Amino acid sequence: MRVLRCPLVVSIALCAGAHVAASEPADLPSLLAEAERAHPALLAARARADAADAVPAQLQALPDPRLSVAYTNDGLSSFTLGDSKFSNIAVRWDQDVPYRSVRERASEAAQAEAAAVRTAAATQAARLRARIVAAFADLWSADAESGILEQGRSLLSAGIDAARARYESGEGSQDAVLRAQIALHRLELEIVDVERRRRAAEIALAEAVGREGDPSFDRVGALPVTRRRRPRRPPAPRRSWRRAPGRPVRAR
Repeated sequence: MRVLRCPLVVSIALCAGAHVAASEPADLPSLLAEAERAHPALLAARARADAADAVPAQLQALPDPRLSVAYTNDGLSSFTLGDSKFSNIAVRWDQDVPYRSVRERASEAAQAEAAAVRTAAATQAARLRARIVAAFADLWSADAESGILEQGRSLLSAGIDAARARYESGEGSQDAVLRAQIALHRLELEIVDVERRRRAAEIALAEAVGREGDPSFDRVGALPVTRRRRPRRPPAPRRSWRRAPGRPVRAR
């Protein structure tokens, strides 16, 4: 049995290491750029907007001409072209020429529709960026809370050891040890809940970016800070010193 346990432990460790290695750094600017570049919904919205932009120019042009050929045969028994005056071949060329005002109005309506489609695509991109930022903030909040809880667990573990040592030496009570252990168990439940919320934030972030599969991101250290440029103040007007009329000038 001892021989069989070692490969099992090693395989579990290798699988855990592979899962950790699969995680990637959580970088908000990179995730936003990836979604802007390769999200399927954004690509489809941009394709619809590009197609809508091409419609006004098509409506400005004349419709495509139509060419048709018709043959009339006299009877069904034989081919009578050239032998019967009722047999003929007709070639027809049709070209619709709508009024220019009609075409211009149709083109203007298509331009308005294309602008609406383009605006909808921009709105969809903005909502997607907002989802990514919100999921990233949830991930950062879970990591920050997890770090605080881990510090509290280490402190509670040290307090349990100290309370147990006092109880074994006869200086403390068993009640203090039990209260510390209950507090530690409650803290561990909070840690499990935070890990669950972090996993949900990982899935929401990967879905907002447009990824498939099992997402995994590293711990988020700090939120990116955007610096705003201060507006430049306009230069102060220059003061012109003029001598008031009737006022003598002092000699230096």
